[in-house]
Amino acid sequence: SGFLVAPGTYSVELVRQHNGETLALGDRQDIEVVRLTEGALPGSPDDEVVAFWERLGEMQHQLSAAYATIGQTQTRLSVLQSALHRSRTAPGDLDAQLEALRQELFAIEESLGGNQSRNGRYGAEPSTVGSRLCFAQLGTSNATYGPAPAHAAQLGMAEEEFAGLRARLSALTEEAIPALETALGDAGAPWTPNRSLPPW
Repeated sequence: SGFLVAPGTYSVELVRQHNGETLALGDRQDIEVVRLTEGALPGSPDDEVVAFWERLGEMQHQLSAAYATIGQTQTRLSVLQSALHRSRTAPGDLDAQLEALRQELFAIEESLGGNQSRNGRYGAEPSTVGSRLCFAQLGTSNATYGPAPAHAAQLGMAEEEFAGLRARLSALTEEAIPALETALGDAGAPWTPNRSLPPW
């Protein structure tokens, strides 16, 4: 499933995949997609509607990737915490660095999807990237009128907010955590994944 498509000519082909081999079952066919109904009110041009759907789809793709990265990073930090506890270093700076990284990851996750422990139990929650995207999607994904100004505004804010959060997540996973992994290795902590093999 996914978003609707604009009226026009599309090609379809039936294939069978088995044991890594793909076999075409018949010739490719062209189909003509037309509107099922005409709305009572004039909507946006088809190309603008499709362009908005494409922006929604890309934003969904980016958000899904960010959530997957957060999940992997949580596991990564847990492994580092275990290695730190098994090291011979006294509690101190490395522990503080690890906790700072955990808090930054939590802050990014909360900005993307809200506070999971509260989850609306105490009234309205601040808008997040996820809630803005949900608003824009629910109002337009199955309608051909195109986005209302509120839908366009929410998607624009989601894109703008996500850009900053994505940069923070990249800095965390590509710079800060590798730096801590190196520091743990220098401190004699056990080897952890994502690091080079220990010296032989």
